[in-house]
Amino acid sequence: MKLAHCRRKSEAATIKSERLHRQLAEITEAGLVAEEIAAIGLWQYFPQVGRQEWSQGLRVLFGIDRDEAFLPGDGETLLAANGIDLVSQVMARASTCERFSMRFAVMRLDGSLRTLIM
Repeated sequence: MKLAHCRRKSEAATIKSERLHRQLAEITEAGLVAEEIAAIGLWQYFPQVGRQEWSQGLRVLFGIDRDEAFLPGDGETLLAANGIDLVSQVMARASTCERFSMRFAVMRLDGSLRTLIM
């Protein structure tokens, strides 16, 4: 009896996990489509570990080919080449707990200018 109950619980958990995985995949795909249509990008910073993530849309805005490798530190290098220390500026403003926005002019890899608004 207990074994059958455990199996049912395990099967239910597996089904729920697979459903959540499919939903997450759908949300991720919708986000990628929205980035492409709106010509926007997403930058995330995780201060606990000092990690930055640049979405595919943000890479495209910087003129990086979709098929080109984008390694940890590449985003920071692009910003530093434009005289921007985004992490320091965001952390300084975030520590005030007030709403803020920032605007930067950045040179894309093809030499054209793009405005980054946060």
